[in-house]
Amino acid sequence: MSPKKLQSVLCTLSLVVLVVTGCSTGSNSEVIVEPLTVYEPKPELEWVHSIRSAKDTRKKLSELYQDITLIDIHNHAAENPSAVNEWTKYGIDRIVLFGDISEPSAQATDQLAWEHYRKDPSHVYPSFAGFPIYEEEGLSIVQEKLEQGYLNIGEVAAASSFSPVVSQVKWKAKHPNDGNLPQIYELAAKYHVPVLLHIDPPNGQPIEHLEKALEQHLDTTLIFGHANAYNTPENIKHLLDKHPNLYIDFFAGFTAYSPDSTLTLKDFVPLM
Repeated sequence: MSPKKLQSVLCTLSLVVLVVTGCSTGSNSEVIVEPLTVYEPKPELEWVHSIRSAKDTRKKLSELYQDITLIDIHNHAAENPSAVNEWTKYGIDRIVLFGDISEPSAQATDQLAWEHYRKDPSHVYPSFAGFPIYEEEGLSIVQEKLEQGYLNIGEVAAASSFSPVVSQVKWKAKHPNDGNLPQIYELAAKYHVPVLLHIDPPNGQPIEHLEKALEQHLDTTLIFGHANAYNTPENIKHLLDKHPNLYIDFFAGFTAYSPDSTLTLKDFVPLM
């Protein structure tokens, strides 16, 4: 993976210029979002190497790397009124914020994510996941949210057979190219926002349909959420090498702590 794409993994979202108008005018205030379609990551790799070579073991990692731009692209803490403060104190510059996924309750947490954004637009990318994928109403909700100014779609339950939670949600898809997902991917391309997908298992038919979606929607950025869970670096590398519009995020806690994990964090370092 090239250095440019490596940095982009941390900053998957298209960078935006946020122009906030009328923030103190109550219900009449609005947030105008002007997306930048061209994003160049900061040339920070040499900086990272210099920090590593002169590592101060007395400092926490969050202190050593606090000046490097870091975006958490998968954060379910919309219901936490202190979410922004709790994450930024660890050196996270911005968070892609949402709550529940692919079920009616997600509509309430979608609104909470938006309220976080209104209060602190410099630290929050609001995301939404409360829409059905088989009904026309779902497409209307997606377009309305994108028109409103949400900057990410997801986490969407694009396939789930084994997750004890996600496999039970009401609005999950059977696979990543199911229902109205193709039209949603087109809307995502039109509004320059990525789509964060939950996919389990990370092999077989769900991945076959993911690859079809990637090939059919080349202008859409898809993020394979927690791609390391029950997966190998080799499988992930194959997908990333093959599909330039695919990105991933890591759930480091699964690899480090889950009894189901057969790998270590070090196993993923060559991939990263």
